[in-house]
Amino acid sequence: MRTRTSWSRTRLIVALSMLVAATATSSMGSASPLPAHKVDPGVVSALLAGENPVNVIVSGHPHVGINADSFPSRSAAKAALSARSADFFDAVRDTVRENGGSVLETWGVGPAVHVMASPSTIDALASLPEVAKIEHDAPDAVGLIQPIPATGLEPANTGGRQQLQAEDIWALGFRGEGINISFIDTGIDPAHEAFKNADGSSRITAWKDWVGTSPTPYDDQGHGTHVAGTGAGSDLYNDPTFGLYQEVGVANLATIMVTKFLDSTGGGSFANAINALQWSYDNGADITSNSWGGLCSGSLSVIQVVRQLTDLGMLSVFAAGNSGGTGTIGGPACGESALSVGAIDQNKVIASFSSRGPCSDPDTGSGSRICPDIVAKGVAVRSSASRGSCTLCNATGYTSLNGTSMATPHAAGAVALAEQMKRFYTGTGWDTVARAEEEVFKLTAEDLGTADPDNSYGWGLPQLLNVYALVNATDEALIIDTFSMSKTVVRQGDSSTLSFGVRNLGGAIATGAFTAKLIDPNAGQTIIKSSTPSLGLLDRESATHNLVVGGSLVPGDYTFQGTFDYTWQDGNGDTQTGSVLREGVIKVARVFIEMTLAGLESEVLPILPQDVTFTATNTGNEDASGVVIEATFPDEYLFLPGENFTPANLNSRFANPTPTRIVEDRTFGRITLVFDVGTLAQGDSFSFTATLIPTVPGLYRTLTVAKFKDGAGKGFAQGSTTEQTVVLPE
Repeated sequence: MRTRTSWSRTRLIVALSMLVAATATSSMGSASPLPAHKVDPGVVSALLAGENPVNVIVSGHPHVGINADSFPSRSAAKAALSARSADFFDAVRDTVRENGGSVLETWGVGPAVHVMASPSTIDALASLPEVAKIEHDAPDAVGLIQPIPATGLEPANTGGRQQLQAEDIWALGFRGEGINISFIDTGIDPAHEAFKNADGSSRITAWKDWVGTSPTPYDDQGHGTHVAGTGAGSDLYNDPTFGLYQEVGVANLATIMVTKFLDSTGGGSFANAINALQWSYDNGADITSNSWGGLCSGSLSVIQVVRQLTDLGMLSVFAAGNSGGTGTIGGPACGESALSVGAIDQNKVIASFSSRGPCSDPDTGSGSRICPDIVAKGVAVRSSASRGSCTLCNATGYTSLNGTSMATPHAAGAVALAEQMKRFYTGTGWDTVARAEEEVFKLTAEDLGTADPDNSYGWGLPQLLNVYALVNATDEALIIDTFSMSKTVVRQGDSSTLSFGVRNLGGAIATGAFTAKLIDPNAGQTIIKSSTPSLGLLDRESATHNLVVGGSLVPGDYTFQGTFDYTWQDGNGDTQTGSVLREGVIKVARVFIEMTLAGLESEVLPILPQDVTFTATNTGNEDASGVVIEATFPDEYLFLPGENFTPANLNSRFANPTPTRIVEDRTFGRITLVFDVGTLAQGDSFSFTATLIPTVPGLYRTLTVAKFKDGAGKGFAQGSTTEQTVVLPE
């Protein structure tokens, strides 16, 4: 059991130095990272700045297999998450009690615990196997994706809606009715005409203030009022003073929920961010609109919460950020479960400030991927402004702003319209566990920028008429496929991720045989996946495989093949058939040195000469460069002069051809012959011959090593050993 410790400033600095060193070691890929790799650098910085105890969020390992299909209600899901987190909570509480500090709150979602901790407590928590990460929770741990003031006041923001085809969807009868959007931001001005029903009553159905304790909505910064107007503002109410709302939100009849966790400066804590997301879920939000974030690498706690709540049925839309440049998307937008949004202008050109990918999710540990997911109008967006006194307030009730913050509520409103259409035509909403909302927007978006998805525009601009056509499909199966190989040439130590999938964009169910397999150079087959899925609207079947070059994997051409042979019933009841066949070739480019040693008998008498020949052959499918052969023999062997013996050249007595150099190790009693071969092309061999005489009985072990570089200049070494027993005659 740990005991509470009094920490002097000197001990604190020493301990923190060790934490920093261990964290650095872990980031460089240490084989056995210290527990300190769990401590985010922000915690260390806070302690060095004199914060003691320090305010931290302790994240556990995310729950696996928890999703919306597992529970009859959201309250049941929440209770189950808390129950599953009990051991983690107990471990944290016990450690805090033993080492000092206090537990402020816990969340089963994530899971996570809010702790005030001393340095010794942080050290103890980091050593717990139940703990995944410890992050500093400052009052401004996350903040607004700060908007950029637009020049002047735009006459209207119809362009943002029209780019998404929202107005066309309104004409078809869909304005977001019955869909709950939670705006997680700086609050909202309830007096604004954009948020009232025709009779003047409030459209805001739920409110929670995490900054203060106000029971009624307010906005002391102005940002929340602006984004809510873009996403869901309506012109239902004719205000006696200000008239109708002059801008109509994308989903203007959606239900508005608001939770304030960002203060008047735009800052917020991780704890309140988690509280706001949890509150939104508990109160029935289908979608959350989030124009805030922090560092991707330092937001694991919130990223895990977003993933868990997405699995449980609530999609969160996040602004990509206003940093511009490559790899600048922060968290939680960088997480795979967030629908991340970049900003374009009225001409559908990416805004210079819009943050770009690629992204890597610290929660799932997945590698680099394309992001943002989609884009929407985020330049010169005119929307509602609080008429009070605050940073973004405006006496006219309107202001124009730039930013991915402005693009995000456009996208959230579009998701609400898509959700309403899906429920109307199919009876159910999108499958959030399968990330169907994100997938449908990607599949139906207008591709912008370079062809295919890229790290500026993502998959492009959502097109709601395409979504409408998709969910309105009723009489045919429409199968599309995806097929990819991350690398088509792989070498030793490399890998290629292979992926094949099919999705049904039609209304009729497609049933058939799905197969993904890998065919090796000798025509041998490895079945990656074989199944018989029945795919309804937007259902998907997929297979992935990581081809790693190493071990006994032979060089040559490998064929990755995916097939789906299916049938479906058309509107007349007739059976129709379809087939998908995709394949690609991956070249495994590998140098492989096959080494043999002939003439060395397994058992021999002393003083019996033996002519031995070593041969190294490149049996790979690319040339080896910088080849060096090293053959090590014990000193108990004598060498007879070879055919090319030259008295003036003592090295020539060891072998034919003459070694490049001789290395003697008197400590261990062995001698190494070194041959600088240079390039050994495909199929070529190098040999040397030596005459050996064993001198005394015993076990003789010979080691031969081939060192070389492959076609990419990467160095390798292969070794082989041969043993010989020398015995006296009986």
